[in-house]
Amino acid sequence: MDALQANGKKLVVVKLTAGTWGDYRQALSRKSNAHVLKVAPYSVDSPEVLRVLDRLRGFTQVVKGEGLAVAWAIWVEYSARRVAAMLALSHEGARLMKAINARAVLGFEANSWPGAALNEAGGNVGATRIILNHNSQPPSDSSLANAVLSTLFEHRTYNSLVDVAGIWSREGLEWQKTLRSGEVVTKCHAVKVGYPAPPRKVASVRPFRILHAGNYQNWSEFFPWIAETSEEFLTGMEHLANAARTVEDIELVFRIRPKQEVDADTLRSRVTVSANVRIEDTEQDFLEQLSECDLMIAHFSTTVEQALQLGKPVLLWGNTQRYRQFEARDALPDLHSRAAVYSAKNAAQLPAMLAAIRDCHAGLPLTESELARYRHFSGTPDLTTWTLEVLKPHFGRS
Repeated sequence: MDALQANGKKLVVVKLTAGTWGDYRQALSRKSNAHVLKVAPYSVDSPEVLRVLDRLRGFTQVVKGEGLAVAWAIWVEYSARRVAAMLALSHEGARLMKAINARAVLGFEANSWPGAALNEAGGNVGATRIILNHNSQPPSDSSLANAVLSTLFEHRTYNSLVDVAGIWSREGLEWQKTLRSGEVVTKCHAVKVGYPAPPRKVASVRPFRILHAGNYQNWSEFFPWIAETSEEFLTGMEHLANAARTVEDIELVFRIRPKQEVDADTLRSRVTVSANVRIEDTEQDFLEQLSECDLMIAHFSTTVEQALQLGKPVLLWGNTQRYRQFEARDALPDLHSRAAVYSAKNAAQLPAMLAAIRDCHAGLPLTESELARYRHFSGTPDLTTWTLEVLKPHFGRS
């Protein structure tokens, strides 16, 4: 958004609220190049919404068994609200885009209900629909994982609602090429991740900084093959904090993304903060924190691959045996034999592993050869450059 505004382009953020067309006229009369335009959801009792709900209800009657019918009874009220919102975004959004001569629709995924509706609206008025993919989909030896990740990639990025997609995951991009055949649905391009401007100066002499940015998934979420309970997650962090306190010249920072069972206060009740162990919430930008650390500890592929593309070594650690997206070294490194991804066999190995990684990586960035399999080829444009290039054909149009 900053890059587009710097190039004098007008940005419009579409939000669902009780808006009227008068709101559009008022916003567009201003001289600012960024506006928020309001779209009012349809009534859940409107004929348009009822027709869609009737079709959805019909699907539950086609499939044998009571499970789907029971689920529909539970979710019908929620679905009615979402359908009302999506129809408003699709129909009224198309009218709005036509009125303001919108040339492109930008988003991060096409499978969310607002994203799908806005992309449909954009397609109806001939706007270029661009997805800046923010997920990582590396292949694995798990057929379940591959099937789910492939489906998610298609729903989020590679489908008829998306014209162009920027993919920052090299492994994901290469793998997806093998899954697609026949007519090209979405044009996919490689983009690289870049650091934000550092928010503050980092001391030139400081301990080896370790950022823990892990999380947990339960069985109700997208990725059941990496299921870990909140208790297992907390226990894993306890082991990590205990190990860090025994290793000199390191600093461990826990970044906690709050969930229902675990937030920063929950962790503080389990982990004792000390001189070299601290707990933070997610107020600071993740990439900023990542730029300030020397080692990242996590397990989710998106977080891991972000760190690797930005040149940070990664330690995979969790309390349970979890799905591994990347081949990891569990032997201690030395100055003549390092890796980009490590894994501790158990809690007892953590102190030695942390100390060895500190000794082999402090002040010694990962080399191009160590990072080669995780990064796009040299010359790959960054996100800003790529987005402006994709939009260039529209800039000269009135």
